[in-house]
Amino acid sequence: MKKYIYLTAAVLGLVFASSCGRKIEFEHIPFASLQTEVYSFNEDAGEITIPVTIYNPMNSDMQLTVKVTDGKAKEGVDYEVVNPINGVLELGAGVNSAEIVLEIKPDHPALTGSKDFQLSIASASEGFSVSSMNVTKVKVKDTDHPLKRFIGEWTAT
Repeated sequence: MKKYIYLTAAVLGLVFASSCGRKIEFEHIPFASLQTEVYSFNEDAGEITIPVTIYNPMNSDMQLTVKVTDGKAKEGVDYEVVNPINGVLELGAGVNSAEIVLEIKPDHPALTGSKDFQLSIASASEGFSVSSMNVTKVKVKDTDHPLKRFIGEWTAT
């Protein structure tokens, strides 16, 4: 039994000794990721930002194509995309974060219920990738009380 243990130790020692002079390099592919699956804002939030994290940033300029898909919330009525206006987020060399900027439009005093839409990073420039966390839902919460039109607004002190 000791013979096998010594033999195994000797083989492992030779393997480690032969690999000591080798340098192992890992290729880290640059990629972009959103932070969470759902963002929630009140309808009177105004301008909001959705952060985008860039991992292993490139030494050259990068581009991300941002896609917005209407749900119950409609673009131009319930929200507007402020940045990127043309759907392409331009990132400089070495940048490790970016922001997608949206403007939430209130619909007071109408009680519409909560609305939502989807935001995604659809594609990236060559040599740059998109993580599996590339889609997020944006919920816009209605702040109007359902009985407001019947009982009005009251302030108590």
